[in-house]
Formats: sequence, C-alpha cells, structure tokens
Amino acid sequence: MSDIVNEVLAARYFREGESSWEDVCRRVADYVGNTDDEREIYYDMMVNKDFVPNSPALMNAGTDTSMMSACISLGIDDDMRDILKTFTNAMISMKYGAGIGIDFSNLRPKDDYIHSTGGTSSGVVSFMEMFNQGVETCKSGGKRRGAALASLSVSHPDIEDFITSKLEEGKLSNMNISVRITDNFMQAVEEDNDWDLVFDGKVYRTI
Repeated sequence: MSDIVNEVLAARYFREGESSWEDVCRRVADYVGNTDDEREIYYDMMVNKDFVPNSPALMNAGTDTSMMSACISLGIDDDMRDILKTFTNAMISMKYGAGIGIDFSNLRPKDDYIHSTGGTSSGVVSFMEMFNQGVETCKSGGKRRGAALASLSVSHPDIEDFITSKLEEGKLSNMNISVRITDNFMQAVEEDNDWDLVFDGKVYRTI
C-alpha cells in the first residue's frame, strides 16, 4: 500500500499492536466470524478488498467498544428532557464512530406558545444548531469529522426556515438536510394547489 494509505490507516483504524492492513483485517475477521472457516473467508475478502466493512467496524470490531453501526436513526419528542436525552445518545453514538439521523418533525414550530413555562418555542432550526455544535465538538470515533442528517415533514410550519437553513456559508456545516415529502404534497405540486402547514392538528399557514 502507498504511504498515504498507511497514514490514513494508522490515523483512523490501527489499534494497539497493529501496523498493517492485514492486522486490521485479522482483528475484524476474528470478531465477525463464528467459525474458523468463516473467519478465514472474511479475512480473505477484506485483504483482497472484495468486501470491506464500514469505518465503525474497522475501528471497533474486537475492541472493548464493539459498536459497528455506521448510521443510527434517533427519535425525538417535543419535550426538553427527551431532546436532551436524544442529544446525549447522539453524541455517544458519534463518539464511537456512527453517523446520526434525526427527524425533527415532532418539535413544535418557532414562536409557538409553551404552556408549562409561558414562553415560546425557539423552533426546529435552533435545535438543529445545538446538535450541529455537538457534532462539531465530538469527533466521530474520536478520529474523523462527524456527520448528521436532519429531516422535517413538508407540512411542518418551520419547513421554509428548514429549507433555507444552510444558505449561509458555514451554517449547520455538519448536517445534511432532507425534506420528508408525501404523495399528497406531490399531488398538490402537480395540481398547483395550496399547501397547509400543520402541527398537532392546527393549521398555522397556507402557502
């Protein structure tokens, strides 16, 4: 392998006592395989690069941190304790090398009244910024830049703010954004109909 490849392997994947791609393959294959035959088949596939697992598997297989999922989808509810619980779970997942995906559709829209405090909601994008900063602070697997995906329903009242949230250079730089499109929305587009922005059964605006 080239010097640059070995530098990347050393920086990201080598564990104690490892100094080559073959060492990484042996550790992973020994952990994944259930029998000697399986371990050898898996090892040969990896060494020959016929199949190479994801980065968390290369980092964590056969170590005290055996989490090998590359992408984890997390739920989030419109409750501060649940938001913070999801944030904690997201950062722990990131710490061990996984990317995270969060659908923010359950969060109430910006400026919505909060009965428990008498205040108003800061909105979906503000919580996305909190998660984005967490990703910035907690490198994925301690080795590489983390990645997160945020999604939002096309009928959520904050959808326009969501769609334009990354127009400013550098804003939400650790997040991809995805709009959750429905058949009803596509039909409204085709027929050039109005579209209601709704949360918890209440129509906030029609666009």
